[in-house]
Formats: sequence, structure tokens, C-alpha cells
Amino acid sequence: MEGIHSAGSLSAAARNLGLSYRRAWLLLDSLNDSFDQLVTINTTGGAGGGGVVITEFGLSLIRRYRELEREIGAIAQKCLGDILPKSAPREGATKRVVKRVSLAKKRRK
Repeated sequence: MEGIHSAGSLSAAARNLGLSYRRAWLLLDSLNDSFDQLVTINTTGGAGGGGVVITEFGLSLIRRYRELEREIGAIAQKCLGDILPKSAPREGATKRVVKRVSLAKKRRK
């Protein structure tokens, strides 16, 4: 949803996240089915083309998720701060972490 909000379209968000359009659409559809309010509204094509708009509920969901993520990160650091530096990442995990951190930084801008 953040990708859609910042990129302005589902297809651009999917490309930025390395997902197929179909996979992104299925994930978004699943989110909409998970709540009694829509998180996005699909608009049909036309002169300006179709698109996906994040609803106020969807924006609220993003804000609350990011707040929860920050709080969990702080708790994890407090409880596991001395252990985390001793963990050995799996092969290839470093690249995924770097990519996630890069995407997260882009989202915050």
C-alpha cells in the first residue's frame, strides 16, 4: 500500500518491489477482503487510465503498522540488543536485508 501511495499506481509499486502485477493485485485483494472497510478503491480505465487509490482507512492502517513496527523494534533492541550482533545471517540474507533497508528509507522520504 505504501508503494501504491508513493508510486501512484499498483503496477509501478509492483515493479519497485520486484513483484508481478498479478501477485501485487492478489495481495491487495486479500487485504481488502481482510477488513470490513476497503483499504483501496480501484478505478476503471478511461482517458486517464485506471488506478488504485488508498482510502483513509488504508492510510490509517499504514500509519498504525509503522507505529507498531517502531515499537516492536525498540522492544527487540531492548530484549535482544546483546544477542543480535552475534547472529550469523544465512547466505543471501544480507542482500535481502540491504534491499529492505533501502526500500524502507525510500518510503520514509
